[in-house]
Amino acid sequence: MRKKINGTRLAEYIESELGGRVHLRDFTAQGADPTSLIVRGPKDFDVFVNSGSSIQRQRLELAHELGHFALHTGRGKAAQRDRKLTYNRYDDKPEDKEADRFAIALLVPKGELEAQVESTNGNAVAIAKAFNVPIWLIVARCQALGLELQNID
Repeated sequence: MRKKINGTRLAEYIESELGGRVHLRDFTAQGADPTSLIVRGPKDFDVFVNSGSSIQRQRLELAHELGHFALHTGRGKAAQRDRKLTYNRYDDKPEDKEADRFAIALLVPKGELEAQVESTNGNAVAIAKAFNVPIWLIVARCQALGLELQNID
């Protein structure tokens, strides 16, 4: 059975199952290091999320960095082979778009979203609450999947 990743358990999953470490960092402080992911190898990586962000935003940041770890480092193997890999909070590369899509699909799986849209009659607020994500993420995901929502104004 596939382990379900949801709620605030994402940080626990990263630490207990993948061997990473999750840290809070004030990215708004002057001179703050913008590094959001450092990968040294399998089971040896650090994820940094903004301490000033909401829990919903922190979950999205964690899922995004997990996307980089899974998609772009071979779950740490690329770093072990060559060198440590780092990702910057403010990067805007194609890899970041891929990590965004990974994060959204992880936090809001298609089948579960379809069920929520049906059971709530497309109530965007209720769906966002059920997934513990920002409403804008639900709106974007539903638009991408062609699902209709109510009360999104």
